[in-house]
This record gives sequence, C-alpha cells and structure tokens, in this order.
Amino acid sequence: MSKPILFVCQSCNAASNPDLEPSLGTCLLNRLQELNQDRFEIRAQHCMWMCEQACVAAIAAGDYATRSLRDRHTYLFTDLPLPDSAEALLQFAELYRDRSGKTIPFKTIPQVLQSVTVARIPPV
Repeated sequence: MSKPILFVCQSCNAASNPDLEPSLGTCLLNRLQELNQDRFEIRAQHCMWMCEQACVAAIAAGDYATRSLRDRHTYLFTDLPLPDSAEALLQFAELYRDRSGKTIPFKTIPQVLQSVTVARIPPV
C-alpha cells in the first residue's frame, strides 16, 4: 500500500502578521514531522499560493506507478488552525489511505478539518 503525500506550505503566515518567524506553515510542518512516525510522506512546499488563507496543506496519492489515478482525488485544506491541525491532518491521511480512492464522507473528517476550507480536486 502506498503512502499518501502531505504537502505543506512552509511560507504560510497569518495575513495579520506576515513577518512572523518561524512562519505558521513551518510550525505546522515541524509538528507534522514530529507526529508522523514515518506513516506518510511529508513534503515542504515553498509556497502554495494561498497566502490569504494560511495555513495550507494538501493530501495526494503516493505511488502513482502502482495505482490508477482515476480514483484518487487530492484534498486541499486552507485556513488550518494551529496547533490542532497536525494531528487532524494525519488522521485524515489515514482515512485517505484506508479508503483506497473512494470518496471520504465529510462526517468522517476530523472535526478540526470540518471547520476549515476544504477542496476535493478531481484526479487527472
């Protein structure tokens, strides 16, 4: 079974404090890496172009060579609150992996993620 990939915008910051260091995105990335325990691949992205809706993360299928892309959506989460988002993203990644390409019912998404902006992007 392939590991989902979590993409995290490391340059994200709140619009009210754009110069905060380390950035909120970097804090989210660091927390994900602490909690992950090698369950999923985590990739830092310099910018995901959602600056007004920080923090931002996406979850996509892992090993495309062994799985049809037709059934794998990508999920984009914006306006992620710290510090609860890291655990919720990892829980969602487990759902994503275990559902093997099937749609994830909204009611099963961790509560923290139900209150943020979510997009389900169709597969290519």
